[in-house]
Amino acid sequence: AITAGGCLCLPRNKMFRTVVRRASTIASRSLPGNAGQLEVITAVPDSLSTSTAAPIVFVHGGFHAAWCWEKFQPWFADRGLKSHALSVRSHGQSEPTKRSLWWPLRSLADDMHTLVQDLGGRKPILVGHSAGGGLIQKYMEVHPGAAVGGVIFCGFPPSGGDAPFMNWMRLPGAMWRAIVGGFTLTPGLMLATPELWHS
Repeated sequence: AITAGGCLCLPRNKMFRTVVRRASTIASRSLPGNAGQLEVITAVPDSLSTSTAAPIVFVHGGFHAAWCWEKFQPWFADRGLKSHALSVRSHGQSEPTKRSLWWPLRSLADDMHTLVQDLGGRKPILVGHSAGGGLIQKYMEVHPGAAVGGVIFCGFPPSGGDAPFMNWMRLPGAMWRAIVGGFTLTPGLMLATPELWHS
């Protein structure tokens, strides 16, 4: 057996199989926000070290919620890092609001700030995907210095991103497909070429 990064690796047919030890507690809670209760899923290592490592705040993309980070949070907790996944207003188990879609980024950044303020003065590392990446950028603009830094996966820009969508909607039949399909088309089609992005 070989120990690598806290995991036990056992040889199996010339390959290694990783046995991951689940040493974390995951709990969902409600946090009072400006527009109602916000869902926060927190993963805490069972043996929380006295590490000075920054907590991680995960931010979901559009039409997702905190649940989309459920595979990642235990991985970080098993390595001694505490993390929080936020469902912004009207997403996941956060309180529904009268205005369910198309909140201004500034309002969603306020939701993030509610969670960051709840961390007891510890500046987090922000991790976001897609629209969550755009939200992280907006948050860092509006609240400079409130976070250690940000990690953005396939991030959407906090401004100026509407042009590619408008170009996509001008493609033959795109509007009809979007209406009939309920806007469920693959986003990659909208940004398939640099010309569509830049025009």
